[in-house]
Amino acid sequence: DNNNAHVDNRGLYHYHGVAPVLAKTAKNLSDNLIGYAADGFPIYYLPQQYQSSHQLKSGTRPSGPGGKYDGTYNEDWQYVKNSGNLDQCNGTYINGKYSYFATDNYPFFPRCLYGKISNDFVNARGQQARYSNSKPARNGTRKAPAEAIRACSAKQAGDRCSFSSSHSNRTIKGKCHNTPTNKTACRPQR
Repeated sequence: DNNNAHVDNRGLYHYHGVAPVLAKTAKNLSDNLIGYAADGFPIYYLPQQYQSSHQLKSGTRPSGPGGKYDGTYNEDWQYVKNSGNLDQCNGTYINGKYSYFATDNYPFFPRCLYGKISNDFVNARGQQARYSNSKPARNGTRKAPAEAIRACSAKQAGDRCSFSSSHSNRTIKGKCHNTPTNKTACRPQR
C-alpha cells in the first residue's frame, strides 16, 4: 500500500519498507522509534546515522534466473562486515542495548532476528510465525533461500537436512520439502 505495507495471511499488518508516514526528520533515537521486531527489540529509522552492511554482488548469477546481479533478488546481496555500521540483521548496540534499524537500501528492515521470537508471535496451534530471509517470488509465493535448496539437492522430500544460515551464522536443521516452485528445500524444524 502507500505505506510500503500489507496484511499477511494471518491478518497482521506489516511493513516491507519505511512508511512515509513513519519517517521523521528528528535526529535522536527516541523520536524515531517506528516499531518492534518479533523478538521485542526496537526498530528505528535514522538513515543519515545508520547504514546497512549489505552490498550488491558483482558479476552474474550462476544459476536461474541468470543475468547480472542487479538487486532484484535477495541472493543478489551479500553481507560485508563493517561496510556499513549495522550487522547482518540490520542492527547494532546503542548504549548497551541491541536495536534494529530500517534503512533506505537493502535489506530495508531486519532480515533475521537477533533474539528469541516472542510468544506474541506464536499462533493458536503453538507454531511460530514463519520468518524467511527470502523475497516473495514474482508469482507471490516465497522463494526458498539458496542454502536451503542446496541442503536438499541430492535428497527427497521427507529426508533430514541441515545448512548454515548466512544471515544468522547458525546451523539450521529440518526436513526436505517440495516448494511451490518445484524445488526441494530444507524447511527448519518447528
